Amino acid sequence: MKYTLAPGMSWTDTDEGMVLLNEKSGSYLTLNRTGATVLHGILDGKSPDELIATLQASYPDASERIAADVGQLMTSFEQTGVLRP
Repeated sequence: MKYTLAPGMSWTDTDEGMVLLNEKSGSYLTLNRTGATVLHGILDGKSPDELIATLQASYPDASERIAADVGQLMTSFEQTGVLRP
């Protein structure tokens, strides 16, 4: 499934990851580097499975947690209105 950033959302990369701003409400969300990698990948059209495989290769010690973490992050993006299918 292809996702896009929801209307009214803007973002900027930072040294620590990313900051997302909801321009309508003024609320913001900060992501660490891994969260930013996931969001960039999703916006570039990668599937969650592709991102999970990439992250597991980069962080083998955390490979057991990565699938659940990516799933939770995707759910959070959808529930908070960051992403739209």
